[in-house]
Amino acid sequence: MCTPATADSIKVAPVSGGIERIEAHFHGNAFELHRHDTYALGLTLQGVQAFRYRGLVRYSQPGNIIVLHPDELHDGGAGTDEGLRYRMMYL
Repeated sequence: MCTPATADSIKVAPVSGGIERIEAHFHGNAFELHRHDTYALGLTLQGVQAFRYRGLVRYSQPGNIIVLHPDELHDGGAGTDEGLRYRMMYL
């Protein structure tokens, strides 16, 4: 079965060398405030990523890299109606 291009999704890759990897596609708010025990290194592929981090709203456009430090509260979602596609590695 095919998934429509506009469907929200998260693809999880097998863990390799202790590194977790995902590719996600979202519209609207994807995640409420949360934290990770690891560093998170991300790449915005399409759309605009909007997220609260260290008390500010931040934006990431295609080609931008995001670095989130362990134990830092953040949320995330699409900054436009176009939606958002990004990849993350949790180190």
